[in-house]
This record gives sequence, C-alpha cells and structure tokens, in this order.
Amino acid sequence: LSIYPNPLTSSSTLQLTIPLINAEVTISDMLGKEMLRKKLTGNKMEIERGSLVSGVYFVRVVSEERQWVEKVVVE
Repeated sequence: LSIYPNPLTSSSTLQLTIPLINAEVTISDMLGKEMLRKKLTGNKMEIERGSLVSGVYFVRVVSEERQWVEKVVVE
C-alpha cells in the first residue's frame, strides 16, 4: 500500500500492488474515529481532503484476503 503525496494537501492517490475486488477503505483519526469509508475495486483511488482537518490519520484497506494500514499526514 502506498499513498502519495504524503503529506496530503488537497488530494492523494492510494495505490496497491495488486487489484482487489470488493475491498473497503476507511480513514480514521488518531482516536479511532472513522472519518471516511469507501468501496475500492481495482488497485487505485483518489483520496480527497474534504473535511479532514490538519493532523495524522490512518488509512486502512480491508479485503477478503488481506488488510493494510498506512499513516497519512494532512497539512
């Protein structure tokens, strides 16, 4: 799992090395509060800043086979 650019200013790209079917992406703050939940099909998606305030977040991708977690900084 890679997220670039990181830190995120307006948007970033989330990319996996393998395509997934029916995976889910969640973004949570440092306290575990879920800020965003989206379905992911394929191996790439755009993450928009939207209402995310400056800080550190965890991006979690969960599929039937695997799970990935990556830290992202929002400026």
